Amino acid sequence: MLIISYATRGNYEKELATHLMPSLKKFNVLYDIDIIKESNWHDATHYKATFIKQKLEQHKQPLVFLDVDAELYKYPKLFDNIPSEYDMSVHYLDLDMQWRMKPGSKKTALSGTLYFNYNDKVLKFVDEWIEENKISGIIEQKNMERVLDRIDYMKIYPLPYSYITIITHKNEIPIHMIKKSDVVIIHHQVSRRLKRR
Repeated sequence: MLIISYATRGNYEKELATHLMPSLKKFNVLYDIDIIKESNWHDATHYKATFIKQKLEQHKQPLVFLDVDAELYKYPKLFDNIPSEYDMSVHYLDLDMQWRMKPGSKKTALSGTLYFNYNDKVLKFVDEWIEENKISGIIEQKNMERVLDRIDYMKIYPLPYSYITIITHKNEIPIHMIKKSDVVIIHHQVSRRLKRR
């Protein structure tokens, strides 16, 4: 398993040192993390697809992307065991359940934790994601979902919520969604906090 991520200089670099890096070292996980020049939030997040493409071409192996505000609570063994016929793993979040504590029909793809196999289909998908980011003014996560919705050449492994648990507005584990003991990777939603600041 090789985990990749990047942080802009400043606040996100501090979050890397606080959350992701210590947990990667704790569980002895291999990683490749870049520090990039500071830019606005939109440009920094739209860089994600380009960064993933560069790392796939560099390492030529399956990769796991984590946002820099992620923290490993347990060793993420799922990524060692996803069958090779799968191209990607992504979680579709039930938005109503996450924020209103009741199930709904609106689900959205999350890009904070992503698994990518290394093959031509994945490289093609990431190229389409990069192009969608270039022509769209919306967030990269929604652009990724748009591409996933219109293609049929990728085999997707459903990523469990335990691998992309999202902290609540009160900075707590959403116990209405998951037991604390089941969390593998949590996302601290740093951008939400920094925007409020």
